[in-house]
Amino acid sequence: MSISKLFPLVLASVCMVSACGQEETTPETLKKDEGKQVTQTRYHEPHPYGGWFCPDNLNGFPPVDLQDLDKIPVVEGRLPTKEETQSSASLMFIDPAEYPNAKALDIDLPQIATIYSEHSDMEELIIVIQAVVIDEDTIVGYRFPNGGNGSAWFDQVTFLNPDKIAHFGSQPFVFEKVHLDANTQDIWRAFTATAYARQLGERFDQNEFFASEWTSHSMARLEYETLGEKARGIVANVFGSLYLQIDYDLNGFHFTEKFLILEDEASGTSEVLLVSGPYRENFEHYQSDWQTWLAELTAESEGK
Repeated sequence: MSISKLFPLVLASVCMVSACGQEETTPETLKKDEGKQVTQTRYHEPHPYGGWFCPDNLNGFPPVDLQDLDKIPVVEGRLPTKEETQSSASLMFIDPAEYPNAKALDIDLPQIATIYSEHSDMEELIIVIQAVVIDEDTIVGYRFPNGGNGSAWFDQVTFLNPDKIAHFGSQPFVFEKVHLDANTQDIWRAFTATAYARQLGERFDQNEFFASEWTSHSMARLEYETLGEKARGIVANVFGSLYLQIDYDLNGFHFTEKFLILEDEASGTSEVLLVSGPYRENFEHYQSDWQTWLAELTAESEGK
């Protein structure tokens, strides 16, 4: 299959797959600290305990298939050390000297849940890897199946019934990394020459942006909505890195594409990370196509 036809075929494939039902857990399915009532008031302000929202943290929290929960490292039954919060095993460091009453919430980890994202305007699946009680507050840390991490108030997430998780089936993501002897501008120039970039420009009515030079001020918001299909995305300079993320809601199926360029200015080289999925069928086929696309991007970026 031609790489130029990759993007439309990806959409056609996921559109044919219906999302599994996302059933809420009953109170009995979560083990609570004895004598502790978890506050269920809706919070609208971010919590003050750290745990950044970083969907671009693909190195720290790479994509994971929901069927591989047993392979996800977690810290259960206690607060993590600072070193553990700097790994993929946990997220928020709660200093016991500052919060002497803080403790881990007594629930099994990891757990699959959903959370509403204001960035995508969609309900997204998350994998909760940390839950902490601090006085009257309860917060959770999570990783996205499509990579990256975040945290929230406990009542902002909806835990899914464990008995229903198996119905999701395997949901693998294409996750590729390449190191290029090129800077961000060169890679972006190569990217805009691909059929994929042209398709994005046409689909989101951003032809001019996807043909322009990259600068530190480059930014575009991507969105459209048709019957049974919605997309929200952004291309921007995020703390010095080029980052693209597009979330698609295709008849209830959540599909994501991420493209990140991390440049080492001293050497003029870059690491490029790509995420696409999940794919419930023909995974190897799409993985091969993305690898072909990355090989073309590499050759064009490095002038080979």
